[in-house]
Amino acid sequence: MINFPRPKLQMLNSVLCCLFAIVLLQACGGERSTPFNPQTSSSSCSSSSSSSSSSSSSSDILESSSSSSSSSASSCSSSSSSSSSVSSSSSNSSSSASGSSIGYTLVWSGSQTNSSIEKKEKNVQYIRNSADFHSIANIYVDRNLEEQNFETGQVILVDDGEVDSCAAHLQFNGTLNLTDVSDTSVKITLNYLEKPSVEKCTSSFSRPFSFYYVNTRKLPVFEEKILQ
Repeated sequence: MINFPRPKLQMLNSVLCCLFAIVLLQACGGERSTPFNPQTSSSSCSSSSSSSSSSSSSSDILESSSSSSSSSASSCSSSSSSSSSVSSSSSNSSSSASGSSIGYTLVWSGSQTNSSIEKKEKNVQYIRNSADFHSIANIYVDRNLEEQNFETGQVILVDDGEVDSCAAHLQFNGTLNLTDVSDTSVKITLNYLEKPSVEKCTSSFSRPFSFYYVNTRKLPVFEEKILQ
């Protein structure tokens, strides 16, 4: 066995380590044709940017979807409100129309009066209490008429006056039109038919009249209309 002095042994070891290192580096350099240039940071940034972009895109889609849903819901709500409004507008109109028409009933009618009446012309009047009703009714009718409710309504007398069957005259057709015009008054339209004169006729006289009960305490304003 050869015994090398210690300094020479240490030098030999150093030389061998250097050679080994050179060989290893050459081997590594032979395997890579291009220098090692790590892109970890750039890739990470790119990945992060892509992820952020994807997240932003997803957020935009969600916001757009949410906005669309909100707009749709708002539109539906507006449509429903309009419908309700429309529905509410339609109900108010019907109520107003039904409130503008006032009912009435025929109490009694005849063609001859119970007592003679000096005035020959036609006559229309309203009666607002029970005493006047029975007092006037006794002139026209030979019996006591049924009591009427003067707390919620009144009686209208329509008297055609003395009618000559051969002469031209207006004949009440038995129809009333009652319409509210204010908080205190009601318009009552009386409809008449024109009757022409008749030649070579034997005259007969009558006095057509009617009592009507109307369901309102408002003061009447009379209007006469001739039907064509």
